[in-house]
Amino acid sequence: MRNEMRKSNKQIEDTAVEAVLAYELRHGRRAKDVRQDSEAEGYDVLSEGRSIEVKGTQGNRVRQQLCISSEAERNHLQSGGWLYRVTGVGSRHPEVHEIAGHTLRFVPEKRWRVTRKKK
Repeated sequence: MRNEMRKSNKQIEDTAVEAVLAYELRHGRRAKDVRQDSEAEGYDVLSEGRSIEVKGTQGNRVRQQLCISSEAERNHLQSGGWLYRVTGVGSRHPEVHEIAGHTLRFVPEKRWRVTRKKK
């Protein structure tokens, strides 16, 4: 029963992108889902000058580390893109957390691990 309640990765991604689009609109920015756009390599949403990579989780914890699965995503973030972490995907109130790409530290592993830079 518990597995039936879990969303697929695609459902989580779709819901997280929808939450980001609504979040941007609430903040006075018009945003567009560009996941199908071949020129938008490394990010999911374009919002009035911001290119945004979206990462969503069903849990409510904003973890210090997450994996960046492609070099295009890493390049996007290192060149000034944004990462929006959406927690509580599937709940009544998912939360969007903005993280500027330049504040991240990339640790090469099998996949890129991302942590916040120490101040």
